[in-house]
Formats: sequence, C-alpha cells, structure tokens
Amino acid sequence: MLKLNIRRKLFHLIFGLIIIVLLIFGLIDRYILLILLFLGVLLSQFIHRIPVLHKILQHYERPKDLITMPGKGAVALVAGIVITLFIFPKDIALAAICVLVIGDTFSAIVGLKIGRIRYPYSQKTIEGSIAGFIVSMLACLLILTPMQAVGCAFFGMLAESFDILEDNISIPIAAGITAFFLGMF
Repeated sequence: MLKLNIRRKLFHLIFGLIIIVLLIFGLIDRYILLILLFLGVLLSQFIHRIPVLHKILQHYERPKDLITMPGKGAVALVAGIVITLFIFPKDIALAAICVLVIGDTFSAIVGLKIGRIRYPYSQKTIEGSIAGFIVSMLACLLILTPMQAVGCAFFGMLAESFDILEDNISIPIAAGITAFFLGMF
C-alpha cells in the first residue's frame, strides 16, 4: 500500500505541475480545465469498459476508489484547481495550486516515509506537514510576497492536516484566502 500511495502522489505531482506550466504559459485556462473536469467525471463512469485505461488506473488508484469512482484522485485535483482559478486572481490562484500540488505531495511522501508524530485529530504527520510547508513556501516565494508565501503555505498545510474534507479542495481554498487577505497589507 505504501508503494501505491507514493505512485499516486508522484502522479499527483507530475499531473499538477503540467497543469501549472500550461496555465503559466497561457496554453490552457479555467474554462478548458472545467471541460477537462467534466470529461474526467464522464470517463470515470465508463473506464471499467476500456481495458487499457482500467489496467493503467489500477497502478495509481486506491482499490476502493477503483470500484466507486475510478480516477477520483485526478478528478478531485482538477476540481480543486478549477475552483481556485474561478475564485482568486491568477497569481494567488497559481500560488494556492502550487501548495496543493507540491506541498500536498511532499507532505504525504515525507509523512509516509519518515513521519512518526501524528496529529491528535488525523492520521497525518507533523513531519509531513513541515516538509509540505517548506516546499510550498519556496514555490510561493516565486509568485507572492514573503508574508503571503509564508501564510499561504502555512494555512494550506494546516488544511491538509485535517482528514474531514477533500484536501484537493480545502488546501488551495485555505491557501488562496490567506494569500488574498495578506496581500491587502
């Protein structure tokens, strides 16, 4: 299961970075991603009928999600990105998406590999959150002011530490709100 989770997170990172690069260069926008999201939801309902795609997905999807909603991870990632792009200005949205893509991936991998201290309210680890915070902050520093970058990364990783919400949505929303309000000062 550890190898599956690491494969899932590496796919999350690569897929997310491709979307970020395409957004930066203006090759896609929120409307194209909205269409991609719609197509992803449709495809997830029929993927079991496409043997090649189903076989590939078996290497990247949780077994329970493979039954209930194949491709759930990718669909949730795109949903979080689309929502973020519709709510925030482009620079803040890109930073929040970096926290989602980069911070969430590093948080999970470090937490799985070396994490020992768990939060009392979830199965996530403090070591993972610290790693996610550091890489998120560094990525956000390329886009935002230092104060915004620290706040964006901190609150994005705080949202990631909770198990009660879909983190592909809660991370960029928390990060984006924080960066938006810190940008007022």
